Amino acid sequence: MNTPLSPAADASRPAHGHHHDHSQNRPPKAFLIGCGLLILFALVGVSVAKFTGLGNFTGSSLVAAETRALSFADREDGGIQAFDPSTGVLVHEWAPGEGNFARTALRALTYTREIGRLGTEAPFELSRTSDGVLFIADPATGKQVILNAFSNANAREFDVLLPRTAIATGASQ
Repeated sequence: MNTPLSPAADASRPAHGHHHDHSQNRPPKAFLIGCGLLILFALVGVSVAKFTGLGNFTGSSLVAAETRALSFADREDGGIQAFDPSTGVLVHEWAPGEGNFARTALRALTYTREIGRLGTEAPFELSRTSDGVLFIADPATGKQVILNAFSNANAREFDVLLPRTAIATGASQ
């Protein structure tokens, strides 16, 4: 049984044959052309960089003035220990809640070893260039992390592991 609709219900429905102009909801053509050109420029730039090596940073350009092999271990209480792998002597210890940047950088390097199933026994190499760039390398994977890139304050967490004087303070603290 059909019940007639009230006039109020009829008023809320659009009339048949009424047409909305949806062209007002579209972005302007100039904007779309600009977006397309931006995407094209990005693709060309990435392709040029990939095939020519332009703009690539290679870790081999880092020449270490000092290097120290180190092994690291997590303590049960959340601290971290750094050892000299040849002697087993404790070099440095971060208490729980300290060394957060060191923990993060080491976990990233260790994760690369884990996914490659390379084991965790091989020591890392902490190095400093003659101009103060501090980096840690993993000989097992070939990966390295330039520690100063994350601020000199963060790099100082590793700097204590090298016997030379502390990293000079810079603008990127």
